[in-house]
Amino acid sequence: MTTHQLAAPPPAQHEANADSGTTGHYIALKDINCLRDVRPVDLEDSIAVLMPNGDTIRSQQTGLLDSPHMEERRVYVFASLWGSLLSIGDFADSGLYSVFTKNAV
Repeated sequence: MTTHQLAAPPPAQHEANADSGTTGHYIALKDINCLRDVRPVDLEDSIAVLMPNGDTIRSQQTGLLDSPHMEERRVYVFASLWGSLLSIGDFADSGLYSVFTKNAV
């Protein structure tokens, strides 16, 4: 009988949009597994975000962004976001630099 060792699956990949206009890191529900210490929030503790189309969305959860290059930062999770937004301003406030090229940040 032959035994086969299965390879570990590759780590999950997450894409986020670098946003120079957002006031915080806003995570889409599909990317929640890149966070630590995820907790639900009630209406009193949630935040409201005004979207470019005029709609207002509210956070349903919060978590800690797992980044070795940034001080621990609580972020907000939104079920209605199609993609996560990472705040360039928050990165700068943490002492990090952002470099913009023709095709990447």
